[in-house]
Amino acid sequence: GLSNNTVRCIFRDHRGLVWFGTFDGLNRYNGYDFKIYRHRAGDSSSLVHNIIASITEDSLRNIWIGTRQGISKLDPLTSRFTSVRWQGAPLRAVVKDIRADRQNNIFIATEGMGLMIVSNGTITARPVPLITNTGTITQYVIRSVRIDEAGNAWALVHKYGIAFYNSRTQQLKLVSTTMADATTMELRGDHLWISSGSSVFLYRPSSGVTTMVADGRNMLPSQGAINAFAIYAGNCFWIGTTTGKLYTWQPGHASYDIPGGGKYEEMMTGGTIYAVYIDPQSRKRLGTARGGVNIIDPQQGHFLTLAHEPGVENSLVDNAVSAFYEAPGGKLFIGTD
Repeated sequence: GLSNNTVRCIFRDHRGLVWFGTFDGLNRYNGYDFKIYRHRAGDSSSLVHNIIASITEDSLRNIWIGTRQGISKLDPLTSRFTSVRWQGAPLRAVVKDIRADRQNNIFIATEGMGLMIVSNGTITARPVPLITNTGTITQYVIRSVRIDEAGNAWALVHKYGIAFYNSRTQQLKLVSTTMADATTMELRGDHLWISSGSSVFLYRPSSGVTTMVADGRNMLPSQGAINAFAIYAGNCFWIGTTTGKLYTWQPGHASYDIPGGGKYEEMMTGGTIYAVYIDPQSRKRLGTARGGVNIIDPQQGHFLTLAHEPGVENSLVDNAVSAFYEAPGGKLFIGTD
């Protein structure tokens, strides 16, 4: 099984292999068993550090791993790691997030060194200063980074707000100071969905306006702060909190919902939910503190349960089923309450 029960990040590569970043190594799962990668003292071709915070893949199929002490690139053909370098030595930075654009430029969110970029075909990182209205900052913290369809990067800068990296000018500029304490961000189309505390905010780049769209303080005050979320079909959010609570929410709704009527919470293990990942088969994988990975699989077991799922238009309209009719063409009509 897993090398460690604290799972900070989850990633699915182009082959369908699932990667888990833990507090003690990198785990690759093929659906049957695990392959574990760890740092080995004195071996420069091993993982740079065992505490992992983020994983991504570039278009050349290399796997990039952000750790507490730098970044490693894994060649899947040789299973050898290469450490990202800076100023002639392996980069020793706390990595918070990592993403790749279509040109294989790697965007690295660090603690203290700000945004760093590894250009296509290289293994050397370069820092990007943050441009604000009052000057240029070289030492700052980025909590999250995402790449839009045009190849530009968006970053959550701790204590500053939202920053935009223009791929043409190669500059990172602070564009909004309203989300200085935000922790998590996802990019959907041309909108940024951002969590701060127990609330969800929407940032529209076209207008530069940030709007609170879900006030967690009024919805469920004791739920804890949002620590991770993923956006599912129909714009349905699956949200994990610092207290290990799991919720769903859809824009326009006035409250968070507990998925499965609370049955998932009764079966879940672990505390804080660090990662929420939804795969193409609608399986929800939750990386937790001390409880490993919890999987919600709608297709698991001998019986397949079709149920109402908040925010998903093509799910069952209601769970109280009272009638069936099979039409001559083979379509099944289901009557509910």
